[in-house]
Amino acid sequence: MAVKSCTVCLASYCEAHLKPHLTMSGLRRHELMDPTENLEVRMCSKHDKQLELFCKTDQVSICLLCFVSDHKTHDIIPLKEAAGEKNGELEKADAEICEMIKERYAKIDEIRFAQNVSKNSENKEMAEGLNGWIKIWYFSLYFPPMLSPQNLITGDIHVTFSGLKTIFKFFKNAAKLFA
Repeated sequence: MAVKSCTVCLASYCEAHLKPHLTMSGLRRHELMDPTENLEVRMCSKHDKQLELFCKTDQVSICLLCFVSDHKTHDIIPLKEAAGEKNGELEKADAEICEMIKERYAKIDEIRFAQNVSKNSENKEMAEGLNGWIKIWYFSLYFPPMLSPQNLITGDIHVTFSGLKTIFKFFKNAAKLFA
């Protein structure tokens, strides 16, 4: 397992293979850092030095030599600080996106609920309307003289007392059928 990475050799070393960098005079001048993958990505392509700074003006990672030569007047911060800021921005954006997703799901649930209520309401109205027509049709089968189409339209329905008894029995039985 790697314990250090060499910025000059662009390699990571375990404890056994790191000994030459600690004991040999030529290798002791190499800069060692905590082990990392893709070490060459962390190196300045212009100066072959480790990227340690972040130029906020140009939005680019730079080495110390880049700072001295090209970025003197720019807004510069340590790379770790810039990474922390970027992570904070990403976490904030992630939280905002998660909130937007939750709101969208809530809206979808709201729409689905409204659709179900609407369907149930339509079905209930259709059933009530159909039920009413079935009752009229059923009633007309038993009481054709009283419930003619003309009487239904004009509302001119005259019933005798004995007819009322029959109608009452009909509704009593019909209530059992349609309940």
